[in-house]
Amino acid sequence: MQRIFLPALLLVSLLHANPVAAQQPAEAKEMTIGSTAPPIDIEHWVSTGNGQFEQFNEFESGKVYVVEFWATWCGPCVASMPHLADLQKKYAEQGVTVVSVSDEPLETVEKFLEREVMGAQAHAPAEGEEASADEAPQTYADLTSVYCLTTDPDGSVKNDYFRAAGQRGIPCAFIVGKDGVVEWIGHPMAMDEPLEQIVTDSWDREAFAEAFRAKQQLEKLFQSAAAAAQQGDYDAFDTAVTEIEALKLPEDMAGRVPMMLRQLDQVATMTMLSNDPERAIARMNEQAASMNLMQATNLGAQIMQQNARGKEIKPEVVDAVIAIIEEKSDADKPVGAVFYTLAGLYHAKGDLDKAIELQEQAVAAPATGVGARAARFQAAMQAFLKKLQDEKGAGAEEESTEEAPAESNG
Repeated sequence: MQRIFLPALLLVSLLHANPVAAQQPAEAKEMTIGSTAPPIDIEHWVSTGNGQFEQFNEFESGKVYVVEFWATWCGPCVASMPHLADLQKKYAEQGVTVVSVSDEPLETVEKFLEREVMGAQAHAPAEGEEASADEAPQTYADLTSVYCLTTDPDGSVKNDYFRAAGQRGIPCAFIVGKDGVVEWIGHPMAMDEPLEQIVTDSWDREAFAEAFRAKQQLEKLFQSAAAAAQQGDYDAFDTAVTEIEALKLPEDMAGRVPMMLRQLDQVATMTMLSNDPERAIARMNEQAASMNLMQATNLGAQIMQQNARGKEIKPEVVDAVIAIIEEKSDADKPVGAVFYTLAGLYHAKGDLDKAIELQEQAVAAPATGVGARAARFQAAMQAFLKKLQDEKGAGAEEESTEEAPAESNG
């Protein structure tokens, strides 16, 4: 059975709106595996497989279609183009049509197609032909000419497919099977096996559908919980988390849930810092037992960043995080990043001497990473120590000036 992989869910993605999703129209009928594929009303057909394919709206029974969403600015989309071209060549005689759909202006797509393919050499001569010294490197127009490349600036096709299926990143491909229903959804670089099985009528749609629907449900609840946390609706947040915990998921997907729940807890905790500090402290103390040292340090680093951006952090919050990190440090050997985070937290609460003491330990600790990364880390540690020392020196000088006796004029 084809495995379903969840995308990497970074904390920063939860704290900011998704740019792709934000561009979509507001309404879309929900789509999943087994849904009837809606017609594709595409405005501009830039290429049609060198005339091999006709423009169409409806899917023809008995044929297989790959509807893939891309954009000129999307590096992974561009990197997938050779693979799409290869698949179209491989399955052209077996009734497969690849259609790539952008939602950018026609002029943007046409200008992109003029570019040379990255790393491309001159066109390889056809069998029996001699290579010409005048052959130009391959362009993206050349590369994509074997399949249908299109753009639909009003976004209607993307709305009917991409948004309706709850997808959040491109490139994203939909395989429409011989009976006109959606058989598979995922990254185009991962569709070789399902496409082969769909073409040869050996595909287990129901098995994939079960896993895909579970993934959709998990991601929908995940986004609902994140949105509730951002809005300060912690009752709705707790409800969504409870529903996530109750989901019956495939084994590979269930293994990712603990990480996702930790990320959601961090989102909730960080929003509580500004609107409900007492609740934030209680939540951090509840989480402390299940945290390891680096997880506690990451929490402290986020609070440091909030403070550096000028957001007011209550002293009792800083004290609570310091206590958690120091408790974990007693049971685990701290590294430079731990000392650095503690130094920043003590600096935030105004204990400059303690901050300097800890940052000196951060500088003395083995550098994190190797090579250039280790050098950058060490430079950052030295720079923060100097900042703290300069701040103390400036304070001492100011204090000395204030205490100096006035000179006598007599």
